[in-house]
Amino acid sequence: MLSKIIGRGLHSFKQIKSPAFKTLKYFCSANSSPDAMYEHVWGNLAAEGQDSMYAAQMLDSWIQNPKSVHHSWDVYFTSLLNQAPQEFSEKIDSIRDRPGQEETYKEIRDTMKILSLFRAFLHRAHEIAQWDPLNLKKTEAQSGVKTAESPPELDYKYFGFTEADLDRQFILRTELTSGFTRQKDVWTLREVYNNLKHYFSEEISYELAHINNIEEQYWLRNKISEIQDIPRTKEEKIRTFKTLSDSEAFTEFCKSKFSTTKRFGIEGVDVGISALDTLAHKSAVTYGVKNIVIGMPHRGRLNTLAIVFEKPLDELLAEFQDNVKELEEKDSWGSTGDVKYHLGTWREREYDNGHKLRLSILANPSHLEAVDPVVLGFVKAQQNFLQDENKEKCVPVVIHGDAAFAGQGIVYETLQFQDLKQYSVGGTIHVVFNNQIGFTTVPRQSRSGIHCTDIMKTTDSPVIHVNADFPELVDKAFELALDYRMKFQKDVAINVVGYRRFGHNELDQPSFTQPLMYSIIQQKKPVYQLYAEKLIKEGTLTEQEVQDIWKQYNQKLEVAYEQSRKKKIDYSKWRSVSWTNISIKKGEAYYQGVNLDLLRQIGEKITSIPEDITPHKQIEKIFQLRKQSISEGVGIDFGTAESLAWATLLIDGYKIRLSGQDVERGTFSHRHAYVFDQNSERKIMPIRNILPSEMVSNITVSNSHLSEYGVLGFEYGYSISDPNTLVMWEAQFGDFANEAQIIIDNFLVSGESKWGIPTALTLLLPHGFDGQGPEHSSARLERFLQLVDDDPIADSKKQVRKFQITNSNIQVCSPSTAANYFHLLRRQIRGDIRKPLIVMSPKRLLRFKGATSRLEDFKEGIRFTRVYPELYENQLVAPEKIRNVVLCNGQLYYDLLEGRDAKKVNDVALLRIEQLAPFPYELSLIHI
Repeated sequence: MLSKIIGRGLHSFKQIKSPAFKTLKYFCSANSSPDAMYEHVWGNLAAEGQDSMYAAQMLDSWIQNPKSVHHSWDVYFTSLLNQAPQEFSEKIDSIRDRPGQEETYKEIRDTMKILSLFRAFLHRAHEIAQWDPLNLKKTEAQSGVKTAESPPELDYKYFGFTEADLDRQFILRTELTSGFTRQKDVWTLREVYNNLKHYFSEEISYELAHINNIEEQYWLRNKISEIQDIPRTKEEKIRTFKTLSDSEAFTEFCKSKFSTTKRFGIEGVDVGISALDTLAHKSAVTYGVKNIVIGMPHRGRLNTLAIVFEKPLDELLAEFQDNVKELEEKDSWGSTGDVKYHLGTWREREYDNGHKLRLSILANPSHLEAVDPVVLGFVKAQQNFLQDENKEKCVPVVIHGDAAFAGQGIVYETLQFQDLKQYSVGGTIHVVFNNQIGFTTVPRQSRSGIHCTDIMKTTDSPVIHVNADFPELVDKAFELALDYRMKFQKDVAINVVGYRRFGHNELDQPSFTQPLMYSIIQQKKPVYQLYAEKLIKEGTLTEQEVQDIWKQYNQKLEVAYEQSRKKKIDYSKWRSVSWTNISIKKGEAYYQGVNLDLLRQIGEKITSIPEDITPHKQIEKIFQLRKQSISEGVGIDFGTAESLAWATLLIDGYKIRLSGQDVERGTFSHRHAYVFDQNSERKIMPIRNILPSEMVSNITVSNSHLSEYGVLGFEYGYSISDPNTLVMWEAQFGDFANEAQIIIDNFLVSGESKWGIPTALTLLLPHGFDGQGPEHSSARLERFLQLVDDDPIADSKKQVRKFQITNSNIQVCSPSTAANYFHLLRRQIRGDIRKPLIVMSPKRLLRFKGATSRLEDFKEGIRFTRVYPELYENQLVAPEKIRNVVLCNGQLYYDLLEGRDAKKVNDVALLRIEQLAPFPYELSLIHI
């Protein structure tokens, strides 16, 4: 009935804005039972807040006595009642006429109050749940620290009930209570209240109420009640205990053998290791996942490598002793290495059902959360490589610290990838190993919200809070998170609340700043011991079995330690990314030219716009000029050259990926990768004209959200996963790259040196002082040159192009002609080496006639020109009479050339340096 009264009345009563009015239509159809409708309507109205409650009160009063409400409400309800099913009208009359209606309405109002209690627990029970194993809130209150009070609406007395009402019975069969009251329809208030506390305010709690999708909410409510009520099997319990035992044994062994070495141990959140193992097991056995990619900070990394990844213990222990394999060639460009808790690796595990799961953990720097977008980019490339359109074969897991998750802005930038088509990975499982402290800073100093995970509400993601002293609940939390991710393809967060047994590192003294917290921690038993006691008490394991599990792993550690003393570690064997299953395409890297007939054929296709597209007139003209320049062989500009480079690489079998702010059009309206229909906004990519339908995804050009740090990190992750894709990131203006300086410094220019991870990521940074002001002009070329490890002495011994690039960490180039830009892009991906490329891409030169090229400049046998010699020698004096040789680059060359001609100077030679790093020393000297 209420769909008639409410759904059709919105146009008349705009003040009634609750979503309930739309969602109740299903429940109030003519075929519904009035009793069921009535109960459900009241339940949903009660759950929707004051607007709906007010409407419900008006309806309540009107049903009892039409004269008790304002005349407008009477007219409104009466007019709509005439359109309602006949049985509802009869129901109203019977209610008004029958005796004892006051008792009936008291029962209805009390039922509404119970449903409001449900709503209160859904919204706020997480605030009072027992997820803190230290109960710091109580300690802080006793020491005079002001703490938040318990929400009063979580007490049934808040709604006017008394203890005398606890055994009253109520009918509850509404969607609001779905899952939690599925066993029966009639409940006492006592049962309801105890149930709510059980599901929402014990050692595990949930935040779901902020999720807008009703289907997700209902699914989560049913799933929560289902998994919490199903006990763990004996096999599951023993597997969890063994993982905890092995992790604890590894920790104690390292403490005894390397007592003065920093480990950044996991003690206090040890349960995270067993839960990760549970997650991997279910991913493989239940869902058939092929890859799990993990990004995590230093804390707990060694335990994760040893226990979850099963990295050979002798190699892991050798790293404690710095037994690193020496480089075989003294002069070869080598590795600086990194601390053991930054290194990545991969491992393939096979499960009982025969399924193989590849586990990868990415290397990361000390900069917390910087690895987050890198993980997502890596996973996106893996999904594309595996043709995982449903995003079910490769799952990202990102582990955070509580202080960093709340404090680092890159977290928000990364979360925004969730629903962006060219960045979405089908949901990320975020895990917070919550120590309740950041170095020496407590939560009340490090965040403004209740939880460190509050940011997850911005993406409608569920959050699970769980006490780290309860391994079985933590396992269930991880399994629920995986189920949700696989079903809804969205992010989910697990907040594993524990503590940090020692200081920031094992040599630190935390009692200097947190004496009360650490007086509690010192009295805490390890979770391994707590769980052992539980399993022994319930009969799952005996004391002897517990001891045997411990001894067995300790024996493995002792053997591995003896072997490790003679072991030499080769970091290349444990790169976080292995390209062994992706062959790098071979090509003549330094001759990038293309057959002219092929270029003309390609040019005809990539400059053609389908007849069913109505382009903007200016765009139509741009493509006509591009077609003309290729067919006539003159006047080819940068935009055309870029399209030709991409197209020829696609034909060679490579893939193209470009992202950044406004890259589809280009900041300076020079690219136009897409052409938009002016009548429908349908867009097409002309370059895809050369590709068969099954290969159109081989090129991606996508605008990104307004982020540099996050997007560049994503593209770096993509590039280290797939060596056969030319991955490019373009800044809107070159100086915006400073927003991503952490990725540049700690991954791009140093990743190969520290971790042995190569990348061909290309940065296109618009550069040039063209009247845009100080902050839109320079791409800070000098900063990148400072980051180059160029060695003029070493390079002068062996001036070979490939050798020089191989021995450098990055390339910095500033192409001044369209053809040289074409050759540069092709050189970047066609060889058998991968180095980052920084391009000082032009602004004024994009349409400058002098920087255009002939088609002849693109032909076979021509390669990227690192140094252009003086091109007008015949207009200058004899070489021995040259007064000055000016080395310049980019558009400055054209300015100098114009000035030289204007002043009729003929004794100054101009050398154009197109590759600034590694610098072509001997080649420059030859031309000088």
